[in-house]
Amino acid sequence: MSGPRSPRRYRSAYGHTPALDGFRGLFMALFLVGHFGLPHADGLWLAINTFFVLSGFFITRLLVEERAVTGRVDAWRFYQRRARRLLPGLLLVVSAITVWALALAPAGQARRIGGDVLATLGFAMNWRLVVQGDQYFGDQANPSPLRHAWTLAIEEQYYLLIPLVLLLLMTVLRSRKRLGIAFAVLSLVASVHLVVVASSGASFPRLYYSTDTRVSALLMGSALGAFFSAGRDGVVPRVPRRWVSPLAWVGVLSLVAAFFSIGPYSSWVWERGGMLLANLGTVAIIIGIADPARPRAIAAVFEWRPVREVGRLTYSLYLWHWPVHVALLASPIGDQVLLSAVVGLSLTALLAHLSDRYVEAPVLRGGVRALLPRTRRPVLLTVAAVAVPALVVGATLMRAPTQEALAAEPTTMDAAPQVVQGQPEYVPGSPTRIGMVGDSVPWYLVERFPERLFPDAQPVNLAHEGCDLLDAPLVNAFETKATTPQCQEAKDSWPRRAKEAGVEAVAVWGSTLLSLPHEQPDGTVVRLGDPGHTQMVFSQLDRMHERAGEAGIRDFYVVTVTCRSFPKGPGNDEFDAIREATPEYLDEYSDPVRTNALLRDWVEAHPDTRLLDLHGAVCADGYTEEVQGLPLYDDAVHFSPEASPMIWRWLLGQVSQAWRTRG
Repeated sequence: MSGPRSPRRYRSAYGHTPALDGFRGLFMALFLVGHFGLPHADGLWLAINTFFVLSGFFITRLLVEERAVTGRVDAWRFYQRRARRLLPGLLLVVSAITVWALALAPAGQARRIGGDVLATLGFAMNWRLVVQGDQYFGDQANPSPLRHAWTLAIEEQYYLLIPLVLLLLMTVLRSRKRLGIAFAVLSLVASVHLVVVASSGASFPRLYYSTDTRVSALLMGSALGAFFSAGRDGVVPRVPRRWVSPLAWVGVLSLVAAFFSIGPYSSWVWERGGMLLANLGTVAIIIGIADPARPRAIAAVFEWRPVREVGRLTYSLYLWHWPVHVALLASPIGDQVLLSAVVGLSLTALLAHLSDRYVEAPVLRGGVRALLPRTRRPVLLTVAAVAVPALVVGATLMRAPTQEALAAEPTTMDAAPQVVQGQPEYVPGSPTRIGMVGDSVPWYLVERFPERLFPDAQPVNLAHEGCDLLDAPLVNAFETKATTPQCQEAKDSWPRRAKEAGVEAVAVWGSTLLSLPHEQPDGTVVRLGDPGHTQMVFSQLDRMHERAGEAGIRDFYVVTVTCRSFPKGPGNDEFDAIREATPEYLDEYSDPVRTNALLRDWVEAHPDTRLLDLHGAVCADGYTEEVQGLPLYDDAVHFSPEASPMIWRWLLGQVSQAWRTRG
């Protein structure tokens, strides 16, 4: 019996372009070194856009040329080729992570990884991270080994649609030039959309991970691929020679400069068109090196054999580097930047080589049968049919409730342990509706409220993610950030929303943001401990207290800030920048003594308010990763799903006691 027929592959009239392999390889090498700890390379995250542009370029050029030569686009064959190229390596990485999680990971982490596996296999990891509020450059305390699958999700979502979009556009637009213009316009529209979303105050995860905020790079690559695809006669469009090399050098120099100067939180990138300019830099390089028939000095740079080999392994290197990085973060050498980088890069290169040689390349050439050439086809079909479902079942088992997980869906008061032995307990009806005001910490806590444990309590979410309690612009290590319109609206409207919801008591949560410098109306910057900063905090609490009273809310509580561990693994540029600009913020992040003293002083000056000292409850002995055997934080900021019921039990007990003993 003959082997399975390999999907017919249309090859571009350009043929193989070694310089493009080298381009990918050089930028992937920089990207990997950045992830493993290269200092002062704040902008290497922009390399992701380079890969997006390249993907759009390659795919669109092949499809447009296929249509020009054959008169059709075989979408099914396209999907087959993409599956053979992408799935073998991805399934190998996901399988390794699944086995590790099932065998060795703690229950809470295993459940989260189970969800990540399902999202990765469904090419929806980017949206999962958006929903989770994942902070790519901050949450290194317990990152997912599949966090990097967000880029694959965006590309696969694009690959799913691009043949259909091309067919639709080609039906209307009869020339490659018009098609290229159409994609360029779509890319420009997507870029404008990004600016609008960023200017509206969207959260960083929404900007960083979302398909609609990232698709402009893929569309720009598609525009370039349409412009520079060969026609039926095989003629390849060319840019005048005098422009090619200067364009490419400008692209290289601009991107390298961006890699070492533009941080991920720069408003210039998101709100002022910086992302569009970074994409154009990649376009300029591709124009300069994509035509192998016109050798130039810049192309020779990228044709150096070592960088071409890295380029050939780009996909495999990307798949393995992040799980290796996460594993090293948790190892004894996790805080040794140089050693961790050497070990991490070596392991990544070895795993990528083995994956490519023994799994990815054989499947690409000959299908699944190439892995087991002597196995009969029915057996192969059975193996292939079982592999992915087995991963899904494994991921589902990881997500299934365990004894520890029952705390997340408790049915009795004893299901969530006490934070402090002998703490007060909640008495139903005292009170019933409790409003939570603050940033993402109370926001997520309300979202994870254990309703079955406290059926009589009804928390009302008046918080807003990333929302500073103070109205003044916040000065961090990267920029001076004014309050967004959405945050300001949330702060202005919470008393009205609380009154409409029948809130009886309100808990205002202190935040680590209070310890950052803030800018006064006259432009001067005040820091924690300055009289101006103290007055700013007190005035804001006075105003919130007054507005709560106007809304008919008599009970006003202030929750202290808990201690945390700021992630400081290799390559955490955020930590280095903050340590240099605002070292006091790091001290307060670890143990917010001064911030909590401010809150305590204000409460003591207002006898009709009450301090809920959560810091004293969970940080009595300093920072701890676990309380009563449960992981305290989901990342470096938010309470974990496992700990949330326990925190709620403590919080409601404190509120109930204050409610019943008020004068």
